[in-house]
Amino acid sequence: MANPSTSRREALKAQQLAAEKAARNRKMVGLGAIVVAVLLVVILAVVLISQGGKGGGSVTPPNAVVNSYGVQAGTNPNSVKDGIGIAQDKAKPGAPVVQLYADYQCPGCKAFDEAFGVTLNELARSGEIKYSVQIETFLDRLGTNKSTNPAIGAACADVQGVFPEYHLAIFKGQPTKEGAGYTTEQLRSTFPAAAGLTGEKLTQFQSCFDTRATATFVDQQNKFNTAYTTAQYTKLGGETNPEAKAWGSTPLMTVNGKRLDTTKLDAANQASLLEAIKATAG
Repeated sequence: MANPSTSRREALKAQQLAAEKAARNRKMVGLGAIVVAVLLVVILAVVLISQGGKGGGSVTPPNAVVNSYGVQAGTNPNSVKDGIGIAQDKAKPGAPVVQLYADYQCPGCKAFDEAFGVTLNELARSGEIKYSVQIETFLDRLGTNKSTNPAIGAACADVQGVFPEYHLAIFKGQPTKEGAGYTTEQLRSTFPAAAGLTGEKLTQFQSCFDTRATATFVDQQNKFNTAYTTAQYTKLGGETNPEAKAWGSTPLMTVNGKRLDTTKLDAANQASLLEAIKATAG
């Protein structure tokens, strides 16, 4: 006959072993869940960075401005910020309002920026003009996010106070073939370095870019800028009118809401730019 005391000890030991096994199983399941979660985060980050995902935040650059002419035209009825100003606080009273509409994939925009980009920044900083860049991303049709990604980088650069420099670096590094797109390395490392970002500032920029923190702003830039320029194109009769066609392409420069013909500027004579701006302003 079995000893009752021995049976109870054996039963208790069996229960303890079962409990220890269950605890080990729970621990393994918990660790597995953590590993899976970490892998998912890493995969998502890689997708966002390397493929330019569709996610993003709603960070608005500190120098974002509203195209008042677009508001007046009814194409931006809620006065949404749709451009990035350069040294607008330095503009002299009555300084001409100069707006540059461009797409970072546009070869003509690169040519114009290389000819007059630095001069425009200098005129803004000296107070001669009230200047803003109105970025469009319509050339995303050449490849998903190929225009949007550099625009996100430019907006993140403004958060770090180096938009003018980053803007110049983008066009300087534009691929020879239209539609080839910029590399992630260019956008998150090469261009910010050229703009002077290092250390913590560079880390903050890269975090902004990697998480697409300015994506909503870039989207509304394209939405309201293209709505405004398209409205002018339509009002002027479309393809049948050369003036209308000029409003429908980039680069497009306006002065106090009037188009300045950039094809007549002389890159060898930088003073011709301010002269043309004053003439267009009237």
